[in-house]
Amino acid sequence: MKIEVIAAIVAATASITGLSATYSGTAHAATVTTSPVGLTYSLTYNGSSTAPTNAGSYTVVATITQAGYSGSASATLVIAKATPTITWATPASITTADGLSAKQLNATASVAGVFTYTPAVGTKSPVGKKDLSVSFAPTDSINYTSVAATNSIVVKVAPPVVTATIVLNGATKKLNTAQLKLITTKAAQTGSIVRVFGYVTKTKDSIKDSNQSLARAVTVRNQIRKSWPFATVRSYGEGSTSEPLCAGVNNLCTVIKVYDK
Repeated sequence: MKIEVIAAIVAATASITGLSATYSGTAHAATVTTSPVGLTYSLTYNGSSTAPTNAGSYTVVATITQAGYSGSASATLVIAKATPTITWATPASITTADGLSAKQLNATASVAGVFTYTPAVGTKSPVGKKDLSVSFAPTDSINYTSVAATNSIVVKVAPPVVTATIVLNGATKKLNTAQLKLITTKAAQTGSIVRVFGYVTKTKDSIKDSNQSLARAVTVRNQIRKSWPFATVRSYGEGSTSEPLCAGVNNLCTVIKVYDK
């Protein structure tokens, strides 16, 4: 008599955990536990036996391979994109004459990528606190998310810039044609201001000195206004105040300065 021995296949279960991770540059493997405990099994990720590294979703299948046992389980492993770290120190203040540059727009990131700033490089701003922002697009967009950061900068009034200076000695109380053309051309620029400073030789009468120096300044001021009525021209009687530009004319002179806006 022939006796056949048939081995029974026992149903087993597999449980998959460790299905959530964040990209770190290393492989992320799921964890499998079996019931009965300690059974051998195979594990695949989208059909591959190699645990994945890159961010994304992967179908994980655990199959019991222990002889005499049968069972399997499936789940989804999700590796999230990592978030780059942006470092951006608060920039030092600038003036209204300064355009934004790489000195202010100098954020750095923990990974390679491209920065886009708002406002852009070269932008000039009015006085006050100006908001700055940057968006960062990582080169490795598969494994890293795009991020943004904000900052601010204080914009101060730019000191006036002298764009033209003319000195009239004591004997000369008016601008000649060339000098007048230079001043009025500069004065025609939007926002420019012409300041006329009068100086006289010091006497014992400070009030008289002030009046005479102002009279010198007013003479030139009126000449400029006549030639260019829309110019902003201001006159100042400086009395006998020391002025290096007047040193060669015995402190009896008129100094005309054009300040940029």
